Amino acid sequence: MRGRVYNGGIGIDFAQQNKKKGWVTVEATCIDHETKLGRTPQNAHLWALRALCKFEIDGEEIQCTPEITWPENKGEGWKREFILEDGNSIASCSLLVNPSNPREVQFHRS
Repeated sequence: MRGRVYNGGIGIDFAQQNKKKGWVTVEATCIDHETKLGRTPQNAHLWALRALCKFEIDGEEIQCTPEITWPENKGEGWKREFILEDGNSIASCSLLVNPSNPREVQFHRS
C-alpha cells in the first residue's frame, strides 16, 4: 500500500491527513452500508466499512461512498465509531469533506 505507514496495526495515511487541512465536517445520512472481514496483501485480517451516504453542501445534494478499515481485534462493532444507527434502519455519520471537491470525503469520528 503506497503512502501508508502501519503503527500498532492501524494504517495512517499521511497524505490523507495533510489533505484534511481546510476540509469541513458535515453530518450525512447513510443510505446503505456494509461491513465485512477481509485480508491485506500481507495476510492480516481487517474489517472494512463502506457506506453510501448523502449530504448537502452549498445547496447541492452530494452522494458519496466513504470507506475505512480497522484491525480485526477491534471487532465488527467498532463501526459504531463511524455510523450511528437509530434502530429504524436510518443511519447517520460525520464526514470530512473537501470543499474544493465535495465528493472527496472521509469518515470522521465525532
